[in-house]
Amino acid sequence: MARFSTCGAYTVGKGWRRTIGRKIGDGGKLVPCRFWLGYDKPKATATALAIESLWVGINAPHWSVVALADAQRLRTPSAVEDVPESRATALLPMLKTVLTVGGLIDRYRQAKMADGQLAPASMHSIASRTKALERSPIVGMALADMGAEHLSALVAYWLNRPMSGRGVRISETSARLIAKTARAVFDYADANGLWLAPRRFERLFRLPKSTGMVMVETYSMAELTALYGQANGRMRLLMLLALNCGFCSAELATLRQDEVDLKAKIIRRRRQKTGVPMEWKLWPETATALANEMATHGVLALTANDKPLVEYIGGRRIDAITNPWRRLQKQANVGRGSFKTLRKTGATMVRSIGGIEVSEMYLSHSEKTVAKYYSVPEPKHLATALASLRRRLAPMFGR
Repeated sequence: MARFSTCGAYTVGKGWRRTIGRKIGDGGKLVPCRFWLGYDKPKATATALAIESLWVGINAPHWSVVALADAQRLRTPSAVEDVPESRATALLPMLKTVLTVGGLIDRYRQAKMADGQLAPASMHSIASRTKALERSPIVGMALADMGAEHLSALVAYWLNRPMSGRGVRISETSARLIAKTARAVFDYADANGLWLAPRRFERLFRLPKSTGMVMVETYSMAELTALYGQANGRMRLLMLLALNCGFCSAELATLRQDEVDLKAKIIRRRRQKTGVPMEWKLWPETATALANEMATHGVLALTANDKPLVEYIGGRRIDAITNPWRRLQKQANVGRGSFKTLRKTGATMVRSIGGIEVSEMYLSHSEKTVAKYYSVPEPKHLATALASLRRRLAPMFGR
């Protein structure tokens, strides 16, 4: 029967063992590489750390023949003395290097950024969440010392919603996403032989159910009227599309001309995030403003300087709407919310008009119920709700 510890597992009659890295097996496939470390626990722990440091230093998908021979020598008391002098010179700095939790987070981020299969938006999400994860109290802790109790404390820390850099508590949604990112980071460590996961590792990251309803921030009619009154022609168009169609900056940045039917005053497209198809009946104000913009610039997804509304550079998200919107808020004396709050405002009003099903159509959300396999949403219900929404927004238009 095996007992588990930070230095690996103990088997009666065989001693301590630790899986570190991968090697090429007899069949030519990569297999876990196990090291038997003897019966003395302190020595086994020290040896495991030394072998782990060597594995981190080679930075390869599997042990080479020479590196594996070095690792096997580390199991003896002589450690470096048995290594040829030319190899010992290179090995000593590696033995002094211990991979910390912060170092693991950085390695995980770099590995994901190097993955050519990820969309820019996904890269941005990984970069922001790993950056937040680096604020954890345990980032300076040696990875080899991370046990079940430390992982439980890490999850609890984020679910308690610590303060953000702006001096306010992070949202419950952000806290849960960061906790899920922590699970992905330690999964990566275990899969790449950087760390041996404790038993029932996955149970430590089971998150409790959400606490329930979250208050959604929306703009009041007075705030919408002030913002619309101070906005220039292009910003008015962006506001109209956000309220009429529930578009946020990502949808605006990817809107194509072939998705806009000005004659029928309809936009038909799939939402970038969910892939859900939907069509929105445009208000006269939206259709007129959109026709003027497309006649002048041709493509809505570009700024007046022909730059993308949203672009990703080195994992960073550059949004050309954010700063102009903040300036508009200052001019209109509206000190809260963001451009995305327009989408939330529109969705809240549509829900009060047509119910949650129609608001999900407005937002182009992916349905999570079995009903999606047996029913097809009817755009006419959304069109009716949008007509009612326009009437409710009459004060904003000055009517």
